[in-house]
Parts: sequence; structure tokens; C-alpha cells
Amino acid sequence: MKNRQISSIALFLTFFVLHTSCKDELITVEGWKDIPVVYAVLSTKDTATYIRVEKAFSDPTKNAIDVAQIADSLYYADAIVSLVNDKTNERFNLTQVDGNTEGYPRKDGVFAKAPNKMYKIKTAKLAMKADEKWRIEVARQSKMIVKETVAVVGEYALAAPINKTLFFRNDGQFSISIQTDEEEQTGRTYEANVILNIDETLNGATKANNLVWKFRTQDTRGKLGTKFDPTVDFQNLAKEFYIFLNLNVPVVAGMSRTIKSIDLEVLIGGQEFIDYRARFNSNSGITGSQTILNYANKGGSLGFISSRSRVLGTDFKLSNETLENLKNNELTKNLGFK
Repeated sequence: MKNRQISSIALFLTFFVLHTSCKDELITVEGWKDIPVVYAVLSTKDTATYIRVEKAFSDPTKNAIDVAQIADSLYYADAIVSLVNDKTNERFNLTQVDGNTEGYPRKDGVFAKAPNKMYKIKTAKLAMKADEKWRIEVARQSKMIVKETVAVVGEYALAAPINKTLFFRNDGQFSISIQTDEEEQTGRTYEANVILNIDETLNGATKANNLVWKFRTQDTRGKLGTKFDPTVDFQNLAKEFYIFLNLNVPVVAGMSRTIKSIDLEVLIGGQEFIDYRARFNSNSGITGSQTILNYANKGGSLGFISSRSRVLGTDFKLSNETLENLKNNELTKNLGFK
């Protein structure tokens, strides 16, 4: 049977997403099916919860690229999108909005940019709690076409460093730790980032800049007997800080730089993030088939559904010793740090 092209938007996460990013791609299937495509990442930290619902399309008489520019081919006209507490069965219907006016415009690509239909609800209305399970349901013409369940990743707090002054010694280590009170926490993968807030001054003009050191990612959380360890630790050699700056900050004649403050961010995601990454990694590299496979949610829809959380510690400063090292270290002395 001849392959026919369908379309969807594929979700890619920097891990996490605290701001979800999307990429357009065409997907090929055999035969025609009405396939819902659903993207949602639930978070108690977000002020609003958005769910994207689209449909895979197939038209043997038209070019898929042309069809992708027709907005009606991307969306269901009559979809009712709901979030349902799996324990209490309390139902919350979401309101259709245009992502272009919500601050989430569709990127340039093969798909029609407007309208950019999404479904929205204020997160406070849901009162989601850690480890609760929620169902994403999509109905049309009195028929349920999507029923997906996801567990909510709960609260963590920054446990270390406690001191607001950070030390990066060439012969030492730098550590970040987070902690949770939830024994059955559904967080399964973690990413730590060091965010440098830098002022750059050239010819009397100062410009603010941000630089993100992707500190460490890990997919495991230790166990203490039958329980999970309440703490997740990240460690790196402190000298990697100077190596990172050497590789990512350009030498500009006459420019002076000041690291005004540092933020420490830890992103937490559910098991689905690991499953998603593993599925695509299995078909990449020298031993892979190089075929990018469609990612299916547990209930059968295409797309990506999971949960996430975030810990953010702000306004950390560098120690005087570290500032001196920035000015004199062979790796960073030509970068203009003061």
C-alpha cells in the first residue's frame, strides 16, 4: 500500500521546559486513520496549564506540504478537552485559546501559523497535588477519542548550597542538592543548570546577558531500603566552570564583564521524559536505523504527555577568591571579567 503523509508537531524538551519548545515535522503512516495528537506537560508551578490537541491528517489527492498550510486540517473543530482528577473524577473543561495571543506563537515551518489553537485553564483551579493522577480526555461528537493518564511531579526545595556566596576552586568540587518530602515522588529525571547573569560593557555601553551552564543531568534517584532517597545531588569539578566560560565567552577587545548574580535551577520531569529520549536515541548513532519513530503516549495518542517541576535559587554571588581567579586563570584571564 502506498504511504501517505500525515502531520503533527513534535515536542522537544531541553529537559524541561520549563518553557516547552516544539518542532514541526511530517509523519508517514500507511492508510488513513483519525489519529489524535496531544501535547501536555502538567506542572503545579505554572500559572496556566495548556494542552495542544491536533490531528494527524491524510489526503491522497493533495501534497502534504500544501495541506499543512490549511489550519482546518490541523485541528478538530468540535473537540472538548478536559482534565479529570483520577481519584475524585472531578472534571475541568479547558477553554480554546490562540497561542499566538497567549505568548506562544507557532514557529516558522510547514504548518499554518494562524490560528494556533490550544486549550487553557488556570492551574490554581485544578489544585493539583504531588503524585496525584490526572486524566486528559478529548471528546468529539459524543465520543471519547483520547484518554491519557499522567502522575503529577510534586514539590522540591533547594538544599545546597546554603551560603549565598559560591566558591569555584580549581582543585575542588561544586555541588547542588534538592530535597523533597514526598516518599513516592514521581520525579524520575533531573537537570541542574547554573545561570550566569552578566553585564557586558563596551565603549561605555552596558548590555545584560545570560549564560546557562548545563551543569548535570541524571535519570536516577537513589533508594534507601524500600524508599527513595529524599535528596538528589549533583556534583561537578569546579574547574569545569572555568572551562565552560573559556568555551562559551568570546574574547572581545576592550570589553569588560561583571557576573552580577548567579541563579541555580533544577528541573524535574516524569518517567515519560526518559522514555521519550530513549525511544529516539535507540534509532540514532552508528548502530541505529536513523529512522525517527513517532512517539506514542501510553493511551495510544501521538504527541507527548508528562509532568514537570522546577526549583530555582536566585541571587547567588561569587566569592572574592573566585573573582580573582576569573581575572588571573589562564582559561579566563582574556575574557575581561572584573
